[in-house]
Amino acid sequence: KEVIDSDYEGMESGGNPLTEVNANPVGTGFFKFEEIVEGDHITLSRNEDYWGEPANPSSVTFKAVPEDGTRIAELSTGDADLIYPVNPSDVAQIDGADGTRVEQHE
Repeated sequence: KEVIDSDYEGMESGGNPLTEVNANPVGTGFFKFEEIVEGDHITLSRNEDYWGEPANPSSVTFKAVPEDGTRIAELSTGDADLIYPVNPSDVAQIDGADGTRVEQHE
C-alpha cells in the first residue's frame, strides 16, 4: 500500500504512473525484488517469508545481453543458465556444443 500511495503522490506532482511500483515491486511469491541496475540486470532473491516451499535457487539474476554471440558465449561458459531470444541460425551451434541444448515450444 505504501508504494502505491507514493505512486499517487508522485503523479499528483506531475510524475509518471507506476514510477514507484516499478522501482520498488512488492509481492507474495517465492522470490522478492533485490536490485535493478538499469540496462544491465535485475536480481531476485528467495522470499524467506513465502508461505509455501522455499525457492531453489536462493537468487535469480536476469541480465540484459543484446548481442547474440555474447549470450551464446555466456551459456557455453556457464555464466548463464538459459538465454532468450535465440536466433534460429544459432540453434545448431548451441545444440552441437557440449552441455547446452535448445528447447523449442509452440
